[in-house]
Amino acid sequence: LMPRLVNVSRVMERLKNMSDKVTIHANMNGCLRFQIKTETLTLDTFYNGLEHPQIRASLAPSFRITRCIGD
Repeated sequence: LMPRLVNVSRVMERLKNMSDKVTIHANMNGCLRFQIKTETLTLDTFYNGLEHPQIRASLAPSFRITRCIGD
């Protein structure tokens, strides 16, 4: 499950003031990371220990990303 929205919102407000681009990384191990890169720094904010909700296969969305635009 996601961290509290109010906390994520505060982090995003601060990050967007430092950079025009925020990269979001997530994995199946319960880690969510927001990252900015500038000429002088790389800053990562981590949320660890997140849990995945259990969804019945019949209710889960079905999609596949074949290529990201800009790659």
